[in-house]
Amino acid sequence: MSKLIVILFFALSSQAIAQDSTVYFYDKRGQTTVDLDEAFSYRIIIEKDSLLYIRDYYVSNDQLLIEGTFSKVGHTLEHHGPFKSFHENGKIETEGTYSKDKKVGLWKEYYADGQHADELFYEEEKIVYHQHWDESGNPMLTNGTGKFITGRQHAEVIDSILFSLFTIDAVSGDSIYGVVEKKAEYNGGLDAFFAETQKDLRYPKLARQYLVEGKVFVEFVIDKTGKLHNAKVIQGIGGGCDEAALDALKKRTKWSPAEVRGKLVRQKMVLPIAFNIK
Repeated sequence: MSKLIVILFFALSSQAIAQDSTVYFYDKRGQTTVDLDEAFSYRIIIEKDSLLYIRDYYVSNDQLLIEGTFSKVGHTLEHHGPFKSFHENGKIETEGTYSKDKKVGLWKEYYADGQHADELFYEEEKIVYHQHWDESGNPMLTNGTGKFITGRQHAEVIDSILFSLFTIDAVSGDSIYGVVEKKAEYNGGLDAFFAETQKDLRYPKLARQYLVEGKVFVEFVIDKTGKLHNAKVIQGIGGGCDEAALDALKKRTKWSPAEVRGKLVRQKMVLPIAFNIK
């Protein structure tokens, strides 16, 4: 028999699964709020067998925000199966499939008026661009190659592969890359980064007491000299874990900067820091 659970929106990969029927409201930042004027969304989950069928709704009009299937991994949720997201006007925004929290196969993205924006294919660690359309419906890639701007992001695709993606800092005017030709690299690689971070990580007493587990996603910028800047949590789990993750991250100072066409550039990165009670 299916079990209907209404639980909170956001923090998909790190939020504990509720066991009651309480409704939680969240603001646009994904933070819990008791002020309905600030509320952005709410969530309904139908649990059946080993899967969770999730629907999130906009508070403003009760239109669907996302729908998809998830699996339970300990106290956390992982995307697994078909997934769709929607604009607030009810038109579809993205559609595709996840496998163990990773996008796989064909994904399509749409503008708020329903026109195609992107058609991408995810295979292992590679993203293949089939096409990108501007808001007027014009295709921007010729034989898999082209440049385009979407929102604040400047993209370059070569031979159907995203070569670079950057935004321009409003204060400094400098480019901050999200996708680069050669990534910023921690001394010893990511295995060393995670091992050293876990060694420095201090599990908060409150989090242990209330069995708070999951992943804190941290965002930061590695500048042209290899220094780490602008560290912040973009998806947390609370209980003091967010602050502990930042403290451990800021001790990771040994980086080599990113490069694009042989030029050193600033790169924005997002990495998870795991909290697991043993």
